[in-house]
Amino acid sequence: MTPKQQKIYNLICKHHKKTGKILSNVAIAEQLGFSRQEIDRLVKKLVELGYMQKVEPVYYVLTPVEKVLDLQGA
Repeated sequence: MTPKQQKIYNLICKHHKKTGKILSNVAIAEQLGFSRQEIDRLVKKLVELGYMQKVEPVYYVLTPVEKVLDLQGA
């Protein structure tokens, strides 16, 4: 683990222990003064190394009303 990866991992662990939540890459970048792109790359490497796991978020979007009515046979 590189020193930058260690900083990120320590920050994530500290925040998770305190709040039970994981920091976003944007929040990590702001707190450490790195670019978001660099954080994205370093976090991806932490996942590859097995220190973290990536879990895809679930998004819901509303279906247009016209389509719902068509599906209901209206």
